[in-house]
Amino acid sequence: MLNSKARAWFGDKYRLLMDQGIDGFWNDMNEPAIFYSEKNLKHVMEEVTSLKGENIGLHSFYHMKGLVEGLSNNEEDYKSIYHNMDGVRIRHDQVHNLYGYNMTKAAAEAFDRIAPDKRTLLFSRSSYIGMHRYGGIWTGDNASWWSHLLLSIQQMPSLNMCGILYTGSDIGGFGSDATEDLLLRWLEFGIFTPLMRNHAAAGTRDQEVYRFGRTQDFRNVIRIRYALLPYIYSEFMKCALNNEMYFRPLAFDYPQDAHAPQVEDQLMVGDSIMIAPVYRQNATG
Repeated sequence: MLNSKARAWFGDKYRLLMDQGIDGFWNDMNEPAIFYSEKNLKHVMEEVTSLKGENIGLHSFYHMKGLVEGLSNNEEDYKSIYHNMDGVRIRHDQVHNLYGYNMTKAAAEAFDRIAPDKRTLLFSRSSYIGMHRYGGIWTGDNASWWSHLLLSIQQMPSLNMCGILYTGSDIGGFGSDATEDLLLRWLEFGIFTPLMRNHAAAGTRDQEVYRFGRTQDFRNVIRIRYALLPYIYSEFMKCALNNEMYFRPLAFDYPQDAHAPQVEDQLMVGDSIMIAPVYRQNATG
């Protein structure tokens, strides 16, 4: 994806889908993910085999555990991949995020060639500064943890500062098992994000809202999203056209308030709504 000819070839593959009427795309896994390399796997297997039959102590146990857990996304493995960037040889670990950025760029440039007068939806996982020119992002593989709900709240203005307006997180968390109260609280925040999507990993608890008991509560929250769509759309477009932020920290709107710079769990959404999402378990208000 760092090679301009490869980007052009890849981008043209969207034509088949667009000719069938598809006008929205979600680019996932758009950077190399090394689950293991043969070289590193061989080294780990040799070390683990050397411990066979021994009554290993605590330090040896954690050493063995660390070896196995370190198979995936090992830094040394990424240093062994090289790219041809239009004739220049570049090591992958130095351009990891640029790889996904260029995949999204390839798609967006192809859309301009294939359907120049059409507005096409595109969002991606991997990104880099400047990618807002080509599409939005979601915030990657989070977990069903209350701390990640707070992190999602904090990420929104940070991404807006980088120019990325079309964004959101995996509501309910991608990894681990979502609880009903976590999913409901996360959805209460998620209805304000331009990208609103409940998404979870294989092997985790099914977390579609209809699988939980408080169906009416979920329905009421989703109805608010649909009622807010005209506001969300107009504020989003205003920010896109004027280079402004859709999510803003309180300090940006209330610079004279000495406490505002310390607040990271309360945001302005557009010009007329302030939100203070609940992100603690068992909260009653």
